[in-house]
Amino acid sequence: MRAALSKTPYGSYVDPLPPDARAVDYEKAFYELFFHRLERIIRVASDDMAPFLRAYFPLRYEAMNLKRVLRGKYTGESEEEIRGLLLPLPPQFIEDYDPLIEAKGVEDAVMALEGTIYKPLIDRLEAFKELEALWILEFALNKICFDAACDAIEEAPGRVRGFLRDFISLDRSVENILLLESIRMALHGRQIPAEYVEGLIGYTPLCPRRIGDELLGGRSLGEIVDSLKPPLPRILLPAVEGDYALVRTNLRRYLLEMAEDESRKRRFDIPYVLWFLLRCEAEVLDLTRIAWGLDQGLRPERYSRYLILTPGS
Repeated sequence: MRAALSKTPYGSYVDPLPPDARAVDYEKAFYELFFHRLERIIRVASDDMAPFLRAYFPLRYEAMNLKRVLRGKYTGESEEEIRGLLLPLPPQFIEDYDPLIEAKGVEDAVMALEGTIYKPLIDRLEAFKELEALWILEFALNKICFDAACDAIEEAPGRVRGFLRDFISLDRSVENILLLESIRMALHGRQIPAEYVEGLIGYTPLCPRRIGDELLGGRSLGEIVDSLKPPLPRILLPAVEGDYALVRTNLRRYLLEMAEDESRKRRFDIPYVLWFLLRCEAEVLDLTRIAWGLDQGLRPERYSRYLILTPGS
């Protein structure tokens, strides 16, 4: 893989890797290039474009890193192991990852977020402790990202707000349904107080409150998917068979198509920049998928269906 990438923009990032580098090392190298591109674009973006890009990309990836820290604390991973899991994104909305990584446990790590955009997690600690459920905190992180993106849309020019609302609504709807179904399965038929979920889900026109109530109430995912508005059934169908990875591939493909279609109307406007960054992100996700497939000795047909970009795209 290194040889195939050496003469591409990834070359200077993968060439320094040791001969025995594993997929996780390649993943970090791929993301390092992506984050450098992202930083440069946001730095020069216009004042009406930068807030949304910052909320959708750096905030989302920092939240992903925070989830990895919290999961590591929850499962008792060492500080070194947790650091090894983090993507190479400099702190964006926190000062440093160290206080979280060095915290004694999940509760102390969450308390270290006092005074940041992630402070709402502190209000969810009681529910987390009572249920011993990390999803409470993961939902809270998702909601923070959703709210920030929605707020940023209001700062965007009126000509693109409708598109950005549809874009975020689709993205969040799919992620909400996947996480709600995961919670339902983890509960094994048990009921949880409604207030534990209240306020954690960024409901959208595509995924209204009733969907969450019905899923947690026991209605089958297949019935839910059939009742949803397009394009959700097409995207979510693999989830009925438990293939969440393919759902996320379908989602990234559709979001990329949305941005590309919108970008044709106005070159170099927000949708065009969004499309370019989504394509860069898709390339990184695909390369990471290939790296893991090679690392595990899988045949290409085992992972090729999960690639976002197809030949000629």
